[in-house]
Amino acid sequence: MTTVVKALFALLLGTSLIVIGTGLLGTALALQADRLGFSGTLTGIVMSAYFAGYVLGTYVCPKIVRSAGHVRAFSAFAATAASAVLLHPLLVHAAVWTALRFVTGACVVGLYMVIESWLNERATNEARGRVFAAYQVISLTGFAAGQYLILFDGNSLSTAFIIAGALLSMALVPVVLTRVPHPAAISTVHLELGRLLSISPLGVAGTLVAGLANGAFFALGPVFAQRVGLEATWVAIFMSAVLIGGVALQWPIGHASDLWDRRTVILAVAVAGALFAAVASALLGRSLPATLATMLLYGGAAFSLYPLCVAHANDFADAREFVATASGLLLVYGIGAVVGPLVAGALIQLAGASAFLLLLSSMHAALAIFVVVRMSIRRAPEEQERFVMLARTSQSVLEMIAPNDDEARPPSP
Repeated sequence: MTTVVKALFALLLGTSLIVIGTGLLGTALALQADRLGFSGTLTGIVMSAYFAGYVLGTYVCPKIVRSAGHVRAFSAFAATAASAVLLHPLLVHAAVWTALRFVTGACVVGLYMVIESWLNERATNEARGRVFAAYQVISLTGFAAGQYLILFDGNSLSTAFIIAGALLSMALVPVVLTRVPHPAAISTVHLELGRLLSISPLGVAGTLVAGLANGAFFALGPVFAQRVGLEATWVAIFMSAVLIGGVALQWPIGHASDLWDRRTVILAVAVAGALFAAVASALLGRSLPATLATMLLYGGAAFSLYPLCVAHANDFADAREFVATASGLLLVYGIGAVVGPLVAGALIQLAGASAFLLLLSSMHAALAIFVVVRMSIRRAPEEQERFVMLARTSQSVLEMIAPNDDEARPPSP
């Protein structure tokens, strides 16, 4: 038992270092691009490349792990990602940054895959749920904590890249030195969009909107905050407030979806996301504390949307299709996260930073309308799967929460 606890602690420590580093990197890079005079469109392209690499890595990294083994693959992913991060302040060019950002995204998803497959292997059946919950909380809170590391160098932000690269390198230490047996091979996901749409059009649409909005927020949120006049400290607080809201409110919202028709909760979340983003936009320049409090509530709605849609899709799918369905939706989320920064960057360039929150609001409002339409076409499922707190990482973590074969049930009509 002690060996298992030590192994899980090392894996979770490695995870925390990775998410803190990537959280810092995203904000530092967006701020630096804006300070260098990159247009909104160009910044959107640079930031979007991370998510494009993430999607490609979902296909490529499992093959690398199968060929090289988990430890060597993890070492290669971490070393490559750290090197790409450290090159940013040395090679200041939009095209180079786009390529480096792409490589970083592909390597980071590989790191997640290896850690999650190890966690799935080492966690006992009795502790699996608690391990999964701890992993999800660490993923979101670590990302929020990483925002504050930009304060170490508020002028050039070069220090931020050094810290981010060091954190990714240090993630090697607890993981590689742990004596963890190699788990089963990591599965490769397949996007069968037709199948996903036949199972749950609402699940696909909601996941896509979650990817669009959250991808835009992660990529252009720091640029928006900086352009509306916030200092570095308040940029970090602005970004972390949204993430903290996602951590604090995701479970109670999900629990409510277990008690009521989940589509009603998705509708409420979409309306809340649209409303809070619009209110925050109206509060800009009037009350910063009220704006931050409103964005915290927005984060609760925005970051609950993806796991709600995964749970809803699986309400209509056979339990044995959980991993395939959730993995497909993970790719849909990734596609949305690639497109979101491109749209947000172009809008900021054309209409100014003030249009950013209105874009987020309109995305959620459009989804709310779609939910109403779907509720009028299809009745609720007879049974609902249990909601699981979920952050976007990799397909490996889904196997940890997949129903057992004896829990499989026929799909709802």
